[in-house]
Amino acid sequence: MRTDAMLDVTADLTIGNQLVMQSDASVTQSSGSDVSIGKYLNMLSGTHYSVSDHASLSIGTQLYMGHNTKFTVKGDGTSIGVQDLTIYGEVEFVLGPSGTGTFDVYSCNILPAELTINASAYSGGGGTIRLIKCTTNTLCPSEDRVVITDLDP
Repeated sequence: MRTDAMLDVTADLTIGNQLVMQSDASVTQSSGSDVSIGKYLNMLSGTHYSVSDHASLSIGTQLYMGHNTKFTVKGDGTSIGVQDLTIYGEVEFVLGPSGTGTFDVYSCNILPAELTINASAYSGGGGTIRLIKCTTNTLCPSEDRVVITDLDP
């Protein structure tokens, strides 16, 4: 995608090999759409990808998020599946009434990433909400890089 490009996905979409997002490009995926990317989603500086409304994203090999990037997961029922996840940017989870979708990943490298969790719409009560499920190589951000807002005890 070119610099400053915007893509709004509301129907199923298959990308054969890779999606490279250039500076300030954005993708908004919603309405139960299924997006399948054959190998790579590369997010370069200033880019944003958002998944919401029961949409699913499947990436064959790697999601790479460079510095100054943002990936947003909004509400319940979303799903993201990828073989390898490397994050230098921010992942934001905006919880719906009963939680949020999950990153299902084989290998995680969450380096100086920032995790932001907005619980303002959450009403599901106590318990565990899984955000990122990693099978191997889990490197978590430091505690000062995790921000939780609007969660009532």
